[in-house]
Amino acid sequence: MNKTRIIKKAVKHYGKDNQLNVCIEELSELIKELCKDKRGQANADHIAEEMADVCIMLGQLSEIYQNTDAVNDWIIRKLLRLQFRMNAEDSLKCRCRCSILKRGHGHV
Repeated sequence: MNKTRIIKKAVKHYGKDNQLNVCIEELSELIKELCKDKRGQANADHIAEEMADVCIMLGQLSEIYQNTDAVNDWIIRKLLRLQFRMNAEDSLKCRCRCSILKRGHGHV
């Protein structure tokens, strides 16, 4: 199965406007399932199914807007920023723990 070929064919077959509407619908269905999870009514299989639908639609959006490279660049930039933030938070936590231990408060 060639995912790229299927995605391109779907956009051509159904058209940009229709697929944009479908994308919005799929995003809302995932949101609905995540809200159910927050209420304690999670269904892991439904969440996985909606995530798959959203991934497929995101592929179609990249086809529509011809921006796969730009999206991939943004993903890398955002992941690097996330990593930087987590490292900074970990460093801050360590400094706070170390200063508490130096003052004689807390245990390791």
